[in-house]
Amino acid sequence: MEKRIPSSFKYLKPNLENHNGFTRYWDSTARAPFLFNEEENIFITYDDEESLKEKCKYIKKHDLRGAMFWEYQADYQLKLLQTLYDGLK
Repeated sequence: MEKRIPSSFKYLKPNLENHNGFTRYWDSTARAPFLFNEEENIFITYDDEESLKEKCKYIKKHDLRGAMFWEYQADYQLKLLQTLYDGLK
């Protein structure tokens, strides 16, 4: 049976990032973090402040018109939204 893990940002950061058998890694090509639990063979990719800073650099470099992340309501401390705001102003 497949294990279900809450996937919101507010759950991932405090409960899984380098906790509960998960290790945070950085994909240098995608410029995004991912979590991996080797024992349970579970892979989770997500955006965080570091990856959004990288996206903002890319957006500005290529003169693009915006950014987004999924999902705003899970950003309960507004960390992701503030990172986008600061990176794109």
